[in-house]
Amino acid sequence: MIINFKHKKRVFPLTLIACSAAELAFQPKVAMATACVGPEITNNCDAGLGIASSGNYSVASGVTLTNTNGGNAVEVMGASTSIQFINNGTITGTGDNAGFIIINSASVSTFTNAGTLQGASDAIYTTGTIGALVNSGTITDTGDVAIWSNGSSIGSISNTSTGTIIGRSGAIYHDGSNTIGSITNFGTMAESGINGYGVIYNDTGATITTIYNGGSLNPMAGSYGIVNSGALGRLDNAQASLTYSGNLPSAYNVAVTSSGFGGLAVIAPSGLMTAGISSYSSAARTSTMAGIISGVTSANLSNAGETITYTYGNTTYSFILSDANNDTLWDLVYLGASSSGPSAEDTQAALLATSKALRGTFSLQTASLVGNLGLDCTVFSARGICVAAGANYRRSIADGDNATSGLLVAGYRLSDRVRIGAWVDQNSLPNASTTVTSGTRNPMLGVYGVWAEDTEASGLSVRAAAGYGNKDLTVTRSMVGSSEAGSGNSTLTSRGASIVASYAIQTAKGITATPYLGARYASIEARGYTEAATSGVTGPLSIDALLQASMSAVAGLKLSSQIAERLQVSASAGIEHDVNNRGNVYNASGMSGLTALSFKDNIQKTRANASLGALLSLAKGQVLSVQMTYRDEAFSRVSTTSAQVMYQAAF
Repeated sequence: MIINFKHKKRVFPLTLIACSAAELAFQPKVAMATACVGPEITNNCDAGLGIASSGNYSVASGVTLTNTNGGNAVEVMGASTSIQFINNGTITGTGDNAGFIIINSASVSTFTNAGTLQGASDAIYTTGTIGALVNSGTITDTGDVAIWSNGSSIGSISNTSTGTIIGRSGAIYHDGSNTIGSITNFGTMAESGINGYGVIYNDTGATITTIYNGGSLNPMAGSYGIVNSGALGRLDNAQASLTYSGNLPSAYNVAVTSSGFGGLAVIAPSGLMTAGISSYSSAARTSTMAGIISGVTSANLSNAGETITYTYGNTTYSFILSDANNDTLWDLVYLGASSSGPSAEDTQAALLATSKALRGTFSLQTASLVGNLGLDCTVFSARGICVAAGANYRRSIADGDNATSGLLVAGYRLSDRVRIGAWVDQNSLPNASTTVTSGTRNPMLGVYGVWAEDTEASGLSVRAAAGYGNKDLTVTRSMVGSSEAGSGNSTLTSRGASIVASYAIQTAKGITATPYLGARYASIEARGYTEAATSGVTGPLSIDALLQASMSAVAGLKLSSQIAERLQVSASAGIEHDVNNRGNVYNASGMSGLTALSFKDNIQKTRANASLGALLSLAKGQVLSVQMTYRDEAFSRVSTTSAQVMYQAAF
């Protein structure tokens, strides 16, 4: 007997074959399927997952979930069932079954797919409700569509830049009388087979409120990116060649990007729409955009021949919608631009972001200055000369800014108890920041002197050091809203001095314990400057000088041990406390409504530091040292780490 089975808009003939009782009684033995036990699936399973109670469900990365019993891989059922579902693994529907199915008015508040979801007849099929569907992985179907919303209500579907949604007959099929609130695509949606419905299909009676296509909708030959037989509120598009068929959206907006602009090729249009420029636009445009729409006449456009504007930054760009050749090929002809000027609110926000970047710069420079005040050279020849060279890498943990340095130290032994020296630090500050950059022409310089009671590194010693640096600095304001990326040149001046007394004690276990106590002055100052006026900076600001200075008491303990004939290791921990801390405000003038920002709020007056080191004797008069250091800095929640390698040689 032959019966007809209707699936979506297709009718398939099915033949029913009569079987004898003996044939029906014969059942070959099959392997037992492995149960899928939720809510957290952490092991491979092939018996499918049925969900009939509310909760949070997930499939872990590396896990495969399928159903070899002839059913859907995951099935959510029950009118009162409401779940959240996260897939980081692989869900596979086999035979003629879905990968994930929502039936009987069940509800999924959020469905997140970062793994792989495969179907043999719809990867996702729903007659229930989905609040938000977010895909950053892969959703594919080899038999029909990737996502079938069969009379379902879906709040939003988001396909990220790493997401792929591909079905044999389309990516999304929406029918019934319910609504999909929004579809946002930054990745790829596509058809993989011929005679499909379209990449996104909206059936008669169905509604999609908004679609934003910032990625690619790729149909097969003879098909379309979007087929709309229902109602579509707004379509925003950045794809250069998006094809469209059916009822026009209420509004079509072309998105302008750094790589171009969207284009819509319409076949068999029906209805009336308004053309515009999308609020998703992420670049300025100062030339005509040709062919933004094709295949429609002025009877399909409610604003044909009218001026269309959009604002990017603080500039408004004007175009006119024109079909000059009357060939249904519409252009946005560029008319000009006008600047509304930056707002005080956005400029204040930009100054706040810039001040945070400067805090990172000041912290890195302070760490460099303090570290350099401890530089030394201790391997001397008979002539009393020592030379050391090395490199240092420092990084701010809070924001990732970093600085690299080349170091050179020269020492001279005046007597058995007294040595002096000088150092040079050629650094680049910082490497990661786009807000603050510096020149490398002027290195930081310093001198030091050490008196030691005992030449065998025990007993009392006193060390004094001083350092100075002055480098060019370029500060470019962060852009927030309508604010301008004003840029100006300054100098960053570093001054420091320290005196530290220590007492080395040799213990019975071969460990040298060296407590230390001292004082240190450190000052970092950025000179005031005025930003340059350019075509993009109509309101340059003047920035006052910025200062962060402290007088600190320092104390701590260093432990060292000779663990092998040529190898010595060390560790230290210390604390510093600001007896006095001076700082001013980050203040800009040139625009009314701006407020000065404190540069010394939430200062940590008491700070910790620690280090680990190793010293290897390579040969007579040659030493290689490595040291890792952690420091809390003056600004709250800012700390720095550093790694330093030095080679010392006697000359």
